[in-house]
Amino acid sequence: MIKHIFDMAMKIIPRNAFQYRKFNGVSTNQFGQRITSYTDWNNGFGVVQPGIISSFGGKNISEKDYKDLGLDFARATVTVWIKGVELKSVNGESSCDQVMFEGKVYNVIQAANWNEYSGWRRCYCQEIVKDPFQ
Repeated sequence: MIKHIFDMAMKIIPRNAFQYRKFNGVSTNQFGQRITSYTDWNNGFGVVQPGIISSFGGKNISEKDYKDLGLDFARATVTVWIKGVELKSVNGESSCDQVMFEGKVYNVIQAANWNEYSGWRRCYCQEIVKDPFQ
């Protein structure tokens, strides 16, 4: 029953175009610096909502919950719902997959597997703040 309701909701809720790329690995360059590599950007289509949404259609979580998740409340965050693509979050010492939406790049901080609901995945993402000296 829930699966059918979720499918109906996803047909009504407006979808967004965005891009994503998958973490490929970490290597060390000739200067001893760790370099993170990613796949090329791929086009994605799903639902992007501002903030961290506690459940689909739910309200944003509190500042305390941001801190509990290890997030910076001052940085932009989005919740991305994507179907058929398994985006992954930070795992141990390795990096994470990334999403680009409206010109901003976000790290996937947490990804919930909703495969039992027709293959959808909910990803919490936080904007990458570029070093002004680079």
